[in-house]
Amino acid sequence: DAQSRLWISTNQGISRFDMRSESFRNYTQLDGLQSNEFNGGAYFRSASGEMFFGGINGVNAFYPENVHENGFIPPVYITDVKVFNRSLPIGGDSPLQRHISETDEIVLSHDQNVFSIDFVALNFTVPSKNRYRFMMEGVDEDWIEVDADRRSVPFMNLPPGTYVFKVMGANNDGLWNPDPATLRVVITPPFWQRWWFRLLLALLLLALGYVWFQRRLRNVRMKTELQTAHDAQMSIMPQEDPSVPGYDISGHCSPAFEVGGDFFDYFCLQKGELFCVAVGDVSGKAMNSAMTAVLSSGMLAAQAEQSASVGDILTHLNRPMYGKTDRSMFTALCLLGLHVGGSAVRFTNAGLPHPLLLRDGTVETLSFDGPRLPLGSMPDLQYGEQDIALRTGDVLVVYTDGLSEAMDSGRRFYGSERLADALARLDAQALDAASIKQYILDDVQRFTGGASRHDDMTVVVVKVVAYE
Repeated sequence: DAQSRLWISTNQGISRFDMRSESFRNYTQLDGLQSNEFNGGAYFRSASGEMFFGGINGVNAFYPENVHENGFIPPVYITDVKVFNRSLPIGGDSPLQRHISETDEIVLSHDQNVFSIDFVALNFTVPSKNRYRFMMEGVDEDWIEVDADRRSVPFMNLPPGTYVFKVMGANNDGLWNPDPATLRVVITPPFWQRWWFRLLLALLLLALGYVWFQRRLRNVRMKTELQTAHDAQMSIMPQEDPSVPGYDISGHCSPAFEVGGDFFDYFCLQKGELFCVAVGDVSGKAMNSAMTAVLSSGMLAAQAEQSASVGDILTHLNRPMYGKTDRSMFTALCLLGLHVGGSAVRFTNAGLPHPLLLRDGTVETLSFDGPRLPLGSMPDLQYGEQDIALRTGDVLVVYTDGLSEAMDSGRRFYGSERLADALARLDAQALDAASIKQYILDDVQRFTGGASRHDDMTVVVVKVVAYE
């Protein structure tokens, strides 16, 4: 043409090539051509500059200078927002309070993160040739260009955050509107991702950590205190078996827990003529009973220096025990006074199981007339005592109810009768006191089968041997 532009007919319309800008512009049936397909060689330019192109449906004639570009810059609008393929209503509790074209920002919850945005460029001159560019800031790194057939963009499973959707439009001649339509999209996080929940969770974890640390510290302190109490309780008991002329003696005490209420001790009376064996059991368990056991042991040692007989010791111990201990705490105590170098025992018992005497394969219980209530149960009690002649080979067993009441997994008691039967089967003449004691403990262990213990266990074995 007069501007040195080439007009070329093709099978896809007529193309105009500008040699100066090296650009093409294509015209199709949508621009008014009779068809997109033209015949080869069917072209003509008249002297007036009018051009003719022959196609399969006729001839197109035009003056190139009369073919003008569309200079209209189309405005672009966002027309709809769909959540799960449903348009958002306007008003009420909807995220959309005004028409979307008048809305700058929309706030969606975390469970509304599957949505699409529709848009349009208002160019009605061959609108099917309009073009669009869009991007979602925070998702897309560059503009995405599409044709007029795609005026909706879906977004799926966007994480909580703030995004900005932008879209630009161009008319049928490719003239772009440089000012995009924008929509700010805010997707709120679920409550467990909000700052206040994370802060609350952090504070909760700190609180739990602090509670755990305090509990751990308290447990360590308690274990330390219990170990100290255990060591103190064990320290008041004999650390080794005594050596007494005419007798072989061995004792054992094991608390059910770290500390307990059982104890045993040895001391002398009547200027060494009587060697006394004391076995005690304070009601209750753990720290309270352990402290009462230590108190009872100390008071017993003090009273032994002032009393002449085992019965007097219990009688004089009872009143201060009644005044100094809690009404729910009682102390069962059995005393054996062994005549040193002789063959007799003087005993008294305040609430402990009857001691057992093994003689010539026969087991009998040692008892006497008089009060048997534990110490501290009543203010005024007069405890008696009993003398028993002994023979060489006799075995005395003093024990607490933790031994006789040891239970197996079926919650059956070991019992005093089972203990007596076990002693009757024993060849005591061939064993020393320590071996007899261990035999008793092993028999209890076999019976319980390793079941948990619920009470302290103490046993003292005295065997009468030939005096040398």
